[in-house]
Amino acid sequence: TSSIWWAIINLLPIYPLDGGRIAQHVIGIYRRTDGLMEAHAVSAVVGIALAFWCITNGMELNALFLASMVMNNIQTIQGGYGPRNW
Repeated sequence: TSSIWWAIINLLPIYPLDGGRIAQHVIGIYRRTDGLMEAHAVSAVVGIALAFWCITNGMELNALFLASMVMNNIQTIQGGYGPRNW
């Protein structure tokens, strides 16, 4: 049963999990872009909400795991698409 839970967690729309990559492609189809920045924004919001839920339910280690992914997504958003080409 634990492998089923890992599969469900992997499908959460949090980048870099598989669900985050699926969200990127779905957003890309609708927006006709690569959907990467939007997927990172969705990932940050979902990750913060789930981390808060984990903290309130006594799952601090899971909250730290989610918080690290949230910070990765926020840093990617702040960095944009990388350095500009001159």
